[in-house]
Amino acid sequence: MSRRSTRRRGGVAVLAIALLTVTACGQVSEPTEGQAPAVLSTSAGAADEMQGAPLAQPLVLAGPVADQVFQTSDGGTTTLGELGQGHLLLLYFGYTNCPDVCPTTLATISIALSQLPADVVADVRVAMVTADPERDTPAVLADYLSHFDGGNDAAFVGLHAPLAEVHALGSALDVPLSAPVVTDDGTVIVDHGAQVIGFVDGRADTLWLGSTSSATYAHDLTLLDRQLR
Repeated sequence: MSRRSTRRRGGVAVLAIALLTVTACGQVSEPTEGQAPAVLSTSAGAADEMQGAPLAQPLVLAGPVADQVFQTSDGGTTTLGELGQGHLLLLYFGYTNCPDVCPTTLATISIALSQLPADVVADVRVAMVTADPERDTPAVLADYLSHFDGGNDAAFVGLHAPLAEVHALGSALDVPLSAPVVTDDGTVIVDHGAQVIGFVDGRADTLWLGSTSSATYAHDLTLLDRQLR
């Protein structure tokens, strides 16, 4: 998969304002027992300790999870195995019509990346698997994600596959997903897990919830990047 060749500048400043104007969303769920991977309790610690939620059992990009083919927002195809090989892969399930949690999460990651050294940022891939593939075509995903890359060197990529395949992947990674529902006023609602899963060269020991700050992402990505070197 090729990296997008064009990026919008000044996005981070706009997104910082967006973080202050989002509204509560009743359609997005945090991981809950029986629906998402078990995480160990975590608390603020030393500078060399991760601040995200450690997984009780690691997730690994292997087999069908690694090999499922997606259409990408840059016009190509890829797999999670390809995206994760030799990189820090931040994997998120969401949809472009999400009113708050999805844009807030992506904006927070973008702001975190703007605070990191270029060599760390270059190792990061941020991938959003659409939970609403009927409406979120690759072109729609490309336009949506262009608001979040902030001109940095990390690749923000949207991943598109049939809904059944997306749900199978979500199940394999313990991310709860529901089918999109279109309300009478045309609003699209998709219940989905709000966690971001952090893979280091194909293995994830950490996830971050929807309330994670940009400072926490910046801190943890710095530590995870050391594992690639």
